[in-house]
Amino acid sequence: PRVSVERWLARVAGALWRSPSGAARRMRAFAAAEEGSRLDLLRAAALTTDPARAAAYLHHAKDEASHASRFRLRARELASEARLSATPEVPREG
Repeated sequence: PRVSVERWLARVAGALWRSPSGAARRMRAFAAAEEGSRLDLLRAAALTTDPARAAAYLHHAKDEASHASRFRLRARELASEARLSATPEVPREG
């Protein structure tokens, strides 16, 4: 049977995000990308001679900083989940 592209992508995406450690790595990468965008926007604001454009760049840079922070937080949460799931259970006595 032929599988549609959409169903195939859904399966692949599910597999990519199923692992907390893998998801944490991807979230850290997203955070780094957002931080890079923030730095680019700060540089652009410093270089432009148009005050309105500089203000818009700075506003957008603030958004990018917020996104990076949220991605880092989620990466830490997922990394913690991955460590907990990798810890073997100790049988209880009694």
